Amino acid sequence: VGALSGVVLSKLLENLEGDGGKNLSAEDQQARVNLITSIVAGIAAAIDPNAASAAQVAARIELENNSRYMNRDKVGRLKAELTDELLREGTDARCFQEGFDRADRMASAYDVALILSHYPQLTKEKADTLAQAVLDLAPGVSNASALYELVTGRTATGEEANRFFSSLGLVPVVGGML
Repeated sequence: VGALSGVVLSKLLENLEGDGGKNLSAEDQQARVNLITSIVAGIAAAIDPNAASAAQVAARIELENNSRYMNRDKVGRLKAELTDELLREGTDARCFQEGFDRADRMASAYDVALILSHYPQLTKEKADTLAQAVLDLAPGVSNASALYELVTGRTATGEEANRFFSSLGLVPVVGGML
């Protein structure tokens, strides 16, 4: 319900703003996400106070996955996993906000890493940007092998990696997972 509400409200705002709404600055995009998720949370709280947080999370995920990232499918799966983990472990508003901020940083870093990985020849500046993106991803991935697979899409032996497992920090091995 939260995700669907987020999409509906976002489309409504886009229609009201016309073409001017498509080229929003990062600050304006974030303000739009905050406005819509606040509305969704308020409506959900009026219906069921226990559903407000989950509705707000779902709306935020949907809005962010459909607005900012060039690699939406891969980034969306990573962000969904981070958010699911947050919902299982989060306890208060401060914890949720810190978790959302962490998920935002990691999703943005992942998007940058995926974009830059397509450049065959990286300039020093692009290599530095890629290195920073990988560093920003590292805290959310449990080991170096999983981080490598998440960014490159390949295992250390050159086989295609399962990015879903990598986003969770798992490395498939014979007989189980690391």
